[in-house]
Parts: sequence; structure tokens; C-alpha cells
Amino acid sequence: MRRARDVQSVRCGEQRRREIHLRLQRRGLQIANPLVMLIGIVKKNAIMQIDFALEAERRHDKTPTEAIYEGCLIRFRPIMMTTMAALLGAVPMALGFGAGGEGRRPLGLAVVGGLLVSQFIMLYLTPVVYTYMAGKAGRAG
Repeated sequence: MRRARDVQSVRCGEQRRREIHLRLQRRGLQIANPLVMLIGIVKKNAIMQIDFALEAERRHDKTPTEAIYEGCLIRFRPIMMTTMAALLGAVPMALGFGAGGEGRRPLGLAVVGGLLVSQFIMLYLTPVVYTYMAGKAGRAG
């Protein structure tokens, strides 16, 4: 009798492990999509700044510092519009609204927090790195 109970508990344990594995696989896709979106938005915003700065350097003969400064001023509004649209779209998920919202709430908080932090990093760090790399390229060339 004891042996039958042990075999049954092993089978239940394997079934439970499979259920957990399937849930994690499904959750992996749920987590991957917003993170890919977050990375894509930050990358696009930095490319917009740098592309504008390179164009200003080439066409208007500006220094890298002047060019990136102008790029930040002119591209600030479109960058903020993109980020705010994504941020406001993630707010219901972060607040945990809807059926099963309590399960998506941590992901929503991560997306909202990631957008805010990445926005500040991108707005401050991209011009610094651009100016630094332009100075290095000027010394090397």
C-alpha cells in the first residue's frame, strides 16, 4: 500500500512540475513583449537624437556639442510623446486593473519604472556619450 502511495505522489509531483513549467513558458512571452518594446523605444529615441546631431554637424558645420544640444532641443517633444504614449498605455497594467490584473501588476510597474528611468538616462547620457565619442574621433582623425 505504501509503495502505491509513493508512486502516486511521484506522478503528482511530475504533473505539478509540468504545470509550473508551462506557466513559466507562457509568462516568459508575457514578460518578453513589454521588455522588447522598452528597449526599442529607448533605442529609437537615442537614434533620433544622434541622427539629428550628425545631420547638423555635416550640413551646418556645427561642433558636436552644439549639434547634440540642438538635437536634444528639437527632438525632445517627439521623444516625450512616444514615451508618454507607452507609459500611459502601461498604467492600467501597473495599477492591476482587469481580470487577472494582480498577476500583471509587477510587470506593469517594471515597464513604467523602466520607461521613466530609461528616459532620464537617455536624455542625459546620450549627449554626454555623443560628445565624448566625437572628441575621441576628432583626436584620432
